[in-house]
Amino acid sequence: MNEWLNSDLETLTDRVLASYDSDRQPQRIGETFLSSREPIVEIVHEIWQLLFPGFYGHEKLTRQNIKFHMGALLS
Repeated sequence: MNEWLNSDLETLTDRVLASYDSDRQPQRIGETFLSSREPIVEIVHEIWQLLFPGFYGHEKLTRQNIKFHMGALLS
């Protein structure tokens, strides 16, 4: 595993950082106007609902309403 960490991880990290440089428009690295915490938390909660329907969010999902619920989340 150490061999992978020393070679592949470094290569992967370099590629990810290079991809950041390829499109500067959406970046906020080094800027002060990052997204506020509330929208990020809301998105994470919606992702949890998509991954674990019935455990997070809407508590009374049924076979009849789950498609509507998931469609609303995805939209």
